[in-house]
Formats: sequence, C-alpha cells, structure tokens
Amino acid sequence: MKFNFWGYDTKTMIALGLDANDLAFIQWFRDFKDSGKMESIETVNGTAYYVSYTKVIEDIPFLFKSSTGVEDEIELKKIEATNKKKVVNMLKGNLSKAFTRHEKKEQCKTKIYLTLNANVFTALVNNGQGFDITEIKEEKKVVKLETRMANKKAPSTAGTVKDASPTNDETNSSQNKSINDTSIPQETEDVNDLDNLNINTIALLDSGIITEKCNLIEIDKVVKTWDGLVLHDAITKTLISAKKPNFNYVKKVYDSLLEDGLENAKDNALKSLLTPNM
Repeated sequence: MKFNFWGYDTKTMIALGLDANDLAFIQWFRDFKDSGKMESIETVNGTAYYVSYTKVIEDIPFLFKSSTGVEDEIELKKIEATNKKKVVNMLKGNLSKAFTRHEKKEQCKTKIYLTLNANVFTALVNNGQGFDITEIKEEKKVVKLETRMANKKAPSTAGTVKDASPTNDETNSSQNKSINDTSIPQETEDVNDLDNLNINTIALLDSGIITEKCNLIEIDKVVKTWDGLVLHDAITKTLISAKKPNFNYVKKVYDSLLEDGLENAKDNALKSLLTPNM
C-alpha cells in the first residue's frame, strides 16, 4: 500500500473514510484559503472560510458533470442542480469529520463557512501520529452564527501544494478545541433545509422569483410534483409579464398552463423553447 497520496496519510484517510474527491476538496480549500482571497469570519473555533458551491464546481471541474456543449436550458439547470447536490453530499459526508461547519443567514441566503479541524488535518499530514479515530463522533456539528460577519478576506499563509504541510492558521486555530466539543450549538429547526430541495425549487431560486427568505420547505412540497418543462415555461412567462414576480404569480401561470392537460402544456412549453420570444 502506498503510504500517502498528495502528502496525506493513507491510513488516516481510510480511518476517516475519505476518498480522492474529499482530498481534492481539502487541497482546494487550503490553496484558496492561502491565496488570501477567501472571505472569512472569526468564530469560537477559529477563522472560518466561506465556501461557495459554484466556486467549488468551477475550480475543481473534474469532480463534476460537465455542461460543455449543452445548450438546452432545462438540461443545464439539471446539471447545475446535480453538481451542487454533489458538493452538499460531500460536505455532509466524511468531510464533515475534517471540518466544523458554520452557517450564517445573510441577506437572501444561508452562507456556509468551514473551519479545518487542526487535529484531524495534522494527522493527515503527520502519518496519523497522535490521532484516535474513536474520538470522532458521527453526529454532524453545525454552528449557527449570530454574530455580525467580519467581512474580511483570509490572510495569506505559507501552505504549499507539494508537501501538504499544515500552516500556522491550520494548526493553531483549533489546537485547544476538542473535535467533539459538546459546547458547539446544534442545528435548529427554524432554518430552511437548503441541502434537500428538489430541482423545481432550485429552478425558482435561480430565476430570482423566490429567495431563501421564503418558506422554501412549504414551496418545495408544492412544486416537487410539477413538470419541469411546464415550470420553465411558467417561469419565462412570469418574468416577462409580472412587474413583481413571486411564487403565487408563477403558480397561477403554471396552473393556467395546465388547464388543457399536462401533455398539451408540455407540448406548448416545448414549442415556446423552440420559438423563443424576440
């Protein structure tokens, strides 16, 4: 067995259940953080860094489905939703053992910030020395941030891609913090579960007709059975005709498109795609 990959200890990787995709994300996180261009905030767990799903997909394209050559708007939305879902699943999976996740409500969306767990990371780059996998708890820790965002960029550190050596920021930020610290607040129920939205709700979000200030859980229940092609037509007509597009308006448009039946609505939607408004 090869003892390490990209400078990360193989045995520690196996113990944590990390795969090549996870290592690619960890290295991307470190490189971006060390560039000094990553938005950050200060938390009780140290400096936490903003992770944009779109940025992850753009910077590590080989992990995701390509949209090259795809012109159909609906298919592009599906690919985008699939790729974002993969990022969500990665962060909820075994990567959650290497990071503390911080969520902050800001304007119209929930922003995700991550703190790299110094104990786990040091084990990854130090042949697993001083690391006890039994200390890892399975439950996911999510910190809800109530403090005002620092709105600053991350300071540049001395980390390199070649040897994966931990920087001072990575080793010191949570050096004295237990990876299963029970003082970390748990996820509350009053926050929209953005990670499990269906593709129709995502399409409405992307169109700007709804925002994350809306009750997405209830909207998700309504639109999950809607036909995607007809919804696309309804969104287009809503954006063209409504002075202030909103969910109630697009629902009325969608319902009106279905008056002659689903199949007719789908045929008309397809015709609209083939002969767009000029």
